[in-house]
Amino acid sequence: MKQYTPRRASKKRWLQSAPDYVLDVFKHKEGGFEFLFTGERMLTSRETPRTYANTYIQGWYERESWFSLSAHEGAQYRYRMGKKRVRWLDVPERLRITVIQKVELD
Repeated sequence: MKQYTPRRASKKRWLQSAPDYVLDVFKHKEGGFEFLFTGERMLTSRETPRTYANTYIQGWYERESWFSLSAHEGAQYRYRMGKKRVRWLDVPERLRITVIQKVELD
């Protein structure tokens, strides 16, 4: 079976200088940022290969809440949120540092 890895947002436009595990970044109208992770932050079942059907995307909302989406839910969510996508460098530096620390320490 072919392994599945979600496609990251464009590194040149959206994720310039972002760590490799950042999949996407969105900003909500309330002002909070939301981050989706891939790679090491991806949840999969250990007994089965990483395919579309058993892949989960891990996310973190700025207000300290973690969530996970299955691959198809993640694809739908990213499509719906496309107009709220922001550049990694537009996220305040203190929050970028916090995200990196959270992911690398968890």
